[in-house]
Formats: sequence, C-alpha cells, structure tokens
Amino acid sequence: MRIAAVVSEDGNTIVGLTQGPTVVIYDTETKNTREFPNPAITAQSERRRVVVELMASQGTDFACAVPGGFCPHSQQAAITHGIRFIALEPGSRFSSVVADPDQFTTGAVAKLPPSFLFMHSGEHEHNH
Repeated sequence: MRIAAVVSEDGNTIVGLTQGPTVVIYDTETKNTREFPNPAITAQSERRRVVVELMASQGTDFACAVPGGFCPHSQQAAITHGIRFIALEPGSRFSSVVADPDQFTTGAVAKLPPSFLFMHSGEHEHNH
C-alpha cells in the first residue's frame, strides 16, 4: 500500500497540496519513500488536481490531508482514482505516519469533511 503527502521544506511536516515543495510517497511493502517535486509549484491552473494526478500515477492508496489542503475538485479527482484520505491535524509529521501506517490507514475516510476543504471564491459546501 502507498501513502502520499505533500511536505514542507523540512521534509516531514504535512501541508496542503499547494503549500510544500515535495510530494512524498511511502510504500508499506518495500518500506521505501520516494520524493517528487511538487507540480503545484509551477502549475498555472488546477494546482491541487495536478498533485492528485501525480499521486495517482504512482499508485497511491492513501493521501494525507490537513485542513485546507484539498478543495472539492481535487478531492473528487482523488476519489475518482480510488485514493482514500488520512485526515490529520495541522503540524502532523509524515514520519509518524510511516512509523505506524496501519494506525493511520485504519481510520482513513472515502471523503473529507467539508471543514477540511479549501473553498475557492464563489464555492460553497452544498449542491444545488
């Protein structure tokens, strides 16, 4: 199983999809962590979605999420790719997830609560 996150400059603190320079993906079977430059840094549009597409292309099963990290569109892209979410508090460390992945993946959710989502201007939490 593969667990992905975007991390800050320290290489460990989990941040929102557009907020860190590096995407890390940990493979629980091989115990290897791969690092990728965050494509959101240079993307001109759909910045969160391009990160989800990278995660999906690497076979990610779970994505770490902090409040405001995903928007409704990037969440839907992840859902479409079968990625589940590990909802975490701000300041959570990727090393903690890697140290005991089963503890975190057991509580994974198929959809993040609305309070976790970044809302673009003009968006709101319900459908018409």
